[in-house]
Amino acid sequence: MRQEKTDSRLQVQYSLAQGLYWGAGCALTGFTAVFLQSRGLGNTEIGLTAGLASLASCFVSPLLSKVAARWNGISLQVYMMMYLGLSGLLYALLALLPLPGWLIMAGYGMAFCLFLATNPFLSQISMNCIAQGLRLKFGPARGVGSISFAAAAMILAQLSSWLEPGCLGWIYAAGTACLSVVLLRMPQVYAAGDDCRQAAEADSELSVRATGKRQGCLFGKYPLFFVLLAGFGLCYMVASCMQTYLVNILENMHLDPSLLGISLFLMAASELPVMVLTPRIRQRMGSLPLLLAAALCYGCRNLLVAQATSFAMLLTGLMCQGISFGLFTVVITEYAGSVLEPGDRLTGQSWIAIATTGLGGMAGNLFGGILQDTLGLPVLLQLCSVMTVAGVAIAVAGLVRAAVLWEIAGHVGIVRRLLSPDWRTQDSMVK
Repeated sequence: MRQEKTDSRLQVQYSLAQGLYWGAGCALTGFTAVFLQSRGLGNTEIGLTAGLASLASCFVSPLLSKVAARWNGISLQVYMMMYLGLSGLLYALLALLPLPGWLIMAGYGMAFCLFLATNPFLSQISMNCIAQGLRLKFGPARGVGSISFAAAAMILAQLSSWLEPGCLGWIYAAGTACLSVVLLRMPQVYAAGDDCRQAAEADSELSVRATGKRQGCLFGKYPLFFVLLAGFGLCYMVASCMQTYLVNILENMHLDPSLLGISLFLMAASELPVMVLTPRIRQRMGSLPLLLAAALCYGCRNLLVAQATSFAMLLTGLMCQGISFGLFTVVITEYAGSVLEPGDRLTGQSWIAIATTGLGGMAGNLFGGILQDTLGLPVLLQLCSVMTVAGVAIAVAGLVRAAVLWEIAGHVGIVRRLLSPDWRTQDSMVK
C-alpha cells in the first residue's frame, strides 16, 4: 500500500513537471515568430535565430549529458534546474531591456538552445525511475505536457495580443521557476547510478547487437534506431517549419492571425489521448506496427497542412499531430530507455532531441525563413511536401529492412506475423 502511494505520488509529480515544462516552453518555442517580429526581426533573422539555436543544441545536449554522467553526484533534476534557470533569466531580460537586433538574436538563441537541451534530461528521469522499479508511466505524463502546451497556446495568444509580446518572457521565467520547485520535490535520480539496471527487453527488435559492427559506435550498435531518427527527423523538420511560420500560413490563406492560438491548441491537444493509450497498445502490438503507423500519419499531417486550401483542411492536418509526433515520441523514448544499453540511454535520449528539435528544427526554421523571403511561402510549402515524402520513405524502408532481417533469420514470415497474434509478442530482431 505504501509503495502504491509512493508510485502514485511520483506519477503526479512527474506529470506536473511535464505540464510545467511544456506549458512554459510554449511561450518560448510556440511564439518564436510573434516575439521576434515584435522586436523588429524579419523572417530570415527569425529563421537564423531558431535554426542556429536548434543546431547548437545538437552539440550542447550531448555535452550536458556527458557532464551529468561524469559528475554523477548531482542529480538530473538539479542539472535541469540550473540550465532552465539560465534560459528563463535570458528570456526575461530580453522582454525587459531594449536591445539591438543582434543581441536579441543571441540571447533568444541561447535560451532556445538550453530549453531544447534539457528535454533529454526530463525523459531520462522517467526512464531511470522505471529502471529502479518505480511504476511510472511516461506516455500519460507526456500527454499532460501536450495538453498543457495546448492550453498555454490558447492563453498566450490572447495575452500577447492584449498585452505586449514581451510578457511571454516573464511567463516563461515564472513557469521554469515553478518547475524547479516540482523537480526538487521528486525523488532524485542520477545519470549513471548503480541502480540503473537493465529494464525489460520488450520490443528488442530495435536492438542490433548482432550486426557485426563496432560495439563502441552508437551508429554501429543501433542502425535501425538512427535510420528511424533520420526519417522522422525530416518529417519533424517540415512540421517545425510550418509550426514556426503558422501565423504566415494563416495570413497567406487570408485568415485572421488570432486563429493561431486555436490552431496550436487543437494540434497539441490531439497528442494527449494518443500518448495515454500508446503504452498499452505497444504492449499488445509491439513497436514496429506503431512506428509504421506514425510514419504514414506524419506524411498525412504534413501534406494536409502544406496543401491546405481551407481552415478545416489545415486543422485536420494539425490534429494528426497526435497519431504522428505523439505516437513516435512515446515509442522511441521508451525504446531508448529500455533497449539501449544502460550507458547509452541518456546519450540515446540526446540523439532523439538532436534528430528532431536539433537538426530538424534547425533546418526547418533556418531554411524556412530564408526561402520565404527569397522564393515565397507557396514554394516553401511545396518543398515541405517533397521533404515529407522523403522522410516517410526513409522510415518505412528502415522498418521493412528490419522485418526482412527477421525473415531471413528463419523466424516467422512477414505475412504470417501480420496475421498471427504472435506479432504482439514476438517483436524482437535477431541478436
